[in-house]
Amino acid sequence: MEINRIKYFALIIISALFLVACNSGPIQPTPTLPRLYTPTVTDTPTIAPSLTPVPSETPTLFVYPQNPKSWKYNISPVIPNDSSIVVLENWQKNFAVNTVRDFFANLYNSDTLVPVDNIAKDFDVNSKIWTGDAKTKMVGINDIYSNLENNKIYISFEFPITDNEHYTNWLIYGLKDKSNDLKIMALFTVEPQTYTYKNISDNQMAAGTGVMSNNRKMYAFELSFLQNAWKISNMVITNID
Repeated sequence: MEINRIKYFALIIISALFLVACNSGPIQPTPTLPRLYTPTVTDTPTIAPSLTPVPSETPTLFVYPQNPKSWKYNISPVIPNDSSIVVLENWQKNFAVNTVRDFFANLYNSDTLVPVDNIAKDFDVNSKIWTGDAKTKMVGINDIYSNLENNKIYISFEFPITDNEHYTNWLIYGLKDKSNDLKIMALFTVEPQTYTYKNISDNQMAAGTGVMSNNRKMYAFELSFLQNAWKISNMVITNID
């Protein structure tokens, strides 16, 4: 009987430690907060001539200079008038993380071209990032999907977004306007890796394409709460190197 009581209390302690670990959340904010901006052009992968670089196995190592005069700066988004930054708890940040990861998994890490509705559910379908904007020559995600569908191909990134060595520097915070509406900003760095265009039919490399390389890029997402879910309402991709 005494042994069973010890096992019972040990199980309670282990369960409590597990809940603490799960509630800690995967993302921690950094002290420096970038500012919101509205892009006019989104940098997106396009089908390129055949290239054959060797796929990377580990992130490229960089030697960072200490002297700030030699630093390259990424222009921070501009905070709209009468808006304020909100520090979010980890469980609140996870809503944005889950939406962004779901989008990446569907469009960039799937082994086929998933139905367009699977991607559309993660977006504000009335936003320019989804529909595109002919006036500013902005390419929308729906346009990218249609191009892939017409060519019967899909995009395959070398590493999934859950790979912490190739998706780094996560920063997530809230942005509240004077009407008390809240948006969530999610930013992270995509480290160098390769991507390929593959045929939907046989998962082989599409004709006329090759293994292509991505340099370091900063992805910035704006998410809004619409139809009882957090959806991407803006996205910007900025080349870092």
